[in-house]
Amino acid sequence: MIHLEVGGKRYPVAAGETVIGSAPDSAIILEGEGIRPRHAVVQGTAAGAAAIRSADPEGDLLINGVRLGADPTPVLHGDKIQIGGQELLAVDPSRVGHTKLYDSGAFTDLAPPPPAAKPAGGATGGRLVCLTDGREYSVGSEPLVFGREAGADVVVSGSDVSRHHAEIQTTEDGYVLVDLSVNGTHVNGQR
Repeated sequence: MIHLEVGGKRYPVAAGETVIGSAPDSAIILEGEGIRPRHAVVQGTAAGAAAIRSADPEGDLLINGVRLGADPTPVLHGDKIQIGGQELLAVDPSRVGHTKLYDSGAFTDLAPPPPAAKPAGGATGGRLVCLTDGREYSVGSEPLVFGREAGADVVVSGSDVSRHHAEIQTTEDGYVLVDLSVNGTHVNGQR
């Protein structure tokens, strides 16, 4: 079951409608400029899935930086929902756990030989596109963090993924992938 976290408090999204807004009868009450009385509706299913949609055309609703409309959009573990000046974090407790440790030496024979090095071209305002769901992540001046924890910029599930697994940093010479994990990070089959 998805939970929405805001201000250190978690709200479970049960089957049915969960209203987010400034009205006192909202299930999740948010205060601040630009927050409408009935701003957004999260529709939970009996299976634990959830989708969010705007409930007021005057209110801004963004998920991972993308503006949403009246059509429902799935809410996934690690999604960042912005309503007015408030940010809600989607957390699926079943996707959070402990990291399994693997011996990185056991995988060295699987790695292909390293390709010839290419000259770095510097940071160009890059972006990452997820091949499974099409979501885009901008690579800016701040590091882009990958990990299992819902607070990571890019949430990756798996028991071999650390809470803070890796990050992409911007340097004068381009982008650098920094491994923060215990199990190692592979890019195109290379560690």
